[in-house]
Amino acid sequence: MKNKVFKIIVLVIVVLMLISLGNQIVHYFYKPYKTETVFEYLVADEIQAKGVMARDETPINIEKQGTMKYYCDNGSKVGKN
Repeated sequence: MKNKVFKIIVLVIVVLMLISLGNQIVHYFYKPYKTETVFEYLVADEIQAKGVMARDETPINIEKQGTMKYYCDNGSKVGKN
């Protein structure tokens, strides 16, 4: 009984190995897709825009609030986001 089970297991392993080998051979020789050479280059992702920033200012009491600071200076560029 042990001898039959061992032979069946060996047979199954051999069949799986042959199927795997056949699969590798088919994939090596059968190439349905045409390949082409590709050239690498760099693409920059940027946005160029022109615009005007308007501020609505109100005078504050610096002594109560602390230091006054603006987010943008006059004539400065505003970044993306």
